[in-house]
Amino acid sequence: MKVEEGTRFVGIDLGKKGYVLRLIDSNGKITGWEGTNNKAGREELYRRLRDTDKVAVEACNMAFIMNKEFKEKTGSEFYILNPNKLPQIFITDKKTDKEDALKLAKELRDKPEEDLPRVFAPTEEMKEMRKVISEYKETVKLHTQKINRLHAVYEHCGITDLKRSDLKTKTNRENRIELLTGYEKEEAGRLMQLIDLIEEQKKELEDKIKQAEKENEKVKTVEQVPGVGKITAYAFVASIGEASRFLNVTQISSFLGFVPKIDCSSTTNRYGHITKRGNAYLRGLLVQGTWTLVNSKNGGYLQEKYRYLVLRGMSKKKAIVAIARKMAELMFTLLKNNSTYERRKFIPPALTAKSLVSEALCTVSD
Repeated sequence: MKVEEGTRFVGIDLGKKGYVLRLIDSNGKITGWEGTNNKAGREELYRRLRDTDKVAVEACNMAFIMNKEFKEKTGSEFYILNPNKLPQIFITDKKTDKEDALKLAKELRDKPEEDLPRVFAPTEEMKEMRKVISEYKETVKLHTQKINRLHAVYEHCGITDLKRSDLKTKTNRENRIELLTGYEKEEAGRLMQLIDLIEEQKKELEDKIKQAEKENEKVKTVEQVPGVGKITAYAFVASIGEASRFLNVTQISSFLGFVPKIDCSSTTNRYGHITKRGNAYLRGLLVQGTWTLVNSKNGGYLQEKYRYLVLRGMSKKKAIVAIARKMAELMFTLLKNNSTYERRKFIPPALTAKSLVSEALCTVSD
């Protein structure tokens, strides 16, 4: 592709079926056009761009698709920006596709590259892992719904001594259906067929996750942490992607929504509940894994810290969330450093070396 002189700044507002483009050339002139998001429309867009162009879009599924195509078919620089960090776009009285596209172009023109709120574009492997864990989550949810519905059929017939857990396995379901008669037995039979199909799909996805557990080094690394099973490890790696894009453990906690909300007024800082931003399913898996950890026989450092927090007066639920955050930070540290988990003993703050030295100095001074 022929390289033409002069950088042009391009903003593209992506919709479900089409796009709106605004372009600022080296002389400040604003032009633009519109097109479709199908394959032919995207091909036409790439032909009209130059190697020296800088292109910005807001993060969405189509943006990640185009990111791969841009690398293959154009020499343009492609920027995927975080819409939550572009207040000039979503907090405005004038909200149109043309205005949004123009503001993206101005963002590229007016800000240095390091100040742009760029979004990490996942690799093809990460995309597949995210699709697997997303489908698995929906399959488990659907399985629970159908089990609950089957249980309700028995309750409506007056069979109230049957628990939901009694219907979890295929053998138990086949044995219990003889308790029903008439239409309820027919309905239960249809539900059982659906549940059997869902369980087959669930097993296929679990086999994929087990395969990754054997072959993916990142999954192996984070699974070393006590309380972390194959599903949690797989979901963590799929969500985090490249650990190098986070500077420290505080950023990973913020990414997962484990940091508290802060209300600052003058010299007073009030800390509230956690933000709950980010991947809610992964956060739930980490909390569930923490409950398993603290009730296990050998939970190690995190289990001892949980007990210490509870003894100091913190509620069990708050302590669990605090330990879940520490678990996530530990998993991230192992992933970033590609290191091996080492069991350590928890030392209460009152017994740390720093406090012991301070206490010794105070004793000497007395």
